[in-house]
Amino acid sequence: MFLNSFIPWNPDVSEFRKNLQFLYHCGYQGAFVNVSDSKQYKEFINSEFFPKKLPEISFPIEVSSLNVYKKDDSPIVLFPRITLEPPNTQALKQELNQWVSRRCVIGVQSNSKEILEVAARDGRVDMITLPSLLYLKDLSKGILSLLKQNGIYLDIHYNELITSYGSKRTRILRNLYKLFKQAKPFSYKYIIGTGQHPSKKQVEFLRGPREIGAILISLLDLPEKHVKSILRENIEALALIFVKRDQHVFIQPGVEIINKK
Repeated sequence: MFLNSFIPWNPDVSEFRKNLQFLYHCGYQGAFVNVSDSKQYKEFINSEFFPKKLPEISFPIEVSSLNVYKKDDSPIVLFPRITLEPPNTQALKQELNQWVSRRCVIGVQSNSKEILEVAARDGRVDMITLPSLLYLKDLSKGILSLLKQNGIYLDIHYNELITSYGSKRTRILRNLYKLFKQAKPFSYKYIIGTGQHPSKKQVEFLRGPREIGAILISLLDLPEKHVKSILRENIEALALIFVKRDQHVFIQPGVEIINKK
């Protein structure tokens, strides 16, 4: 199942539905919908795109189980995510306390090494991302080591690559190439999504998983099996973490309830 790790929530329901249709035609079967604050979170979970009541699920919980969260008003299955952008580490801890009990996965976005290091150590954080692909070169060995050690996902947003030209695109491709050579995809949990863009026409920057896969293989010299992990297997695993938490069967990594009967 192909899932997009980051599409922005749009309170304009008709426009949001158009974006979902386009995602579906691009080849996605699911996506994580990013909300920026509590207001947007409430809008999304109370919308017709997400089940208000906890769906009934059969054991064992596997990839096919994700579809119980699919609503009739959406062509793809959707899961909520929050991306925190704290100004400092103290604010990060406070925001994590507020969000950890809500029905969403938690991401942290920052170009501060101190904030990213704290986020990479905190078990409440599911993924980290950077505000610009130009900052990828600033991911230190220490941060990358913590991500690997704690099984935290590294979320890459491709919209900047799609919309940039000339020397900026060249620098982005160089940064991505160096990152994948330093932190190899077979040992790090990469996921890829559209990301946020100031344009109101978000649909212009949506790309299908096969198109992104072609970029990773041809321009960044990644083996096809690693691209499959980035585009499908890793994001499926993250979606399953959300479902297991939501169903109250997830205890901690490696410990979960396998049947409630």
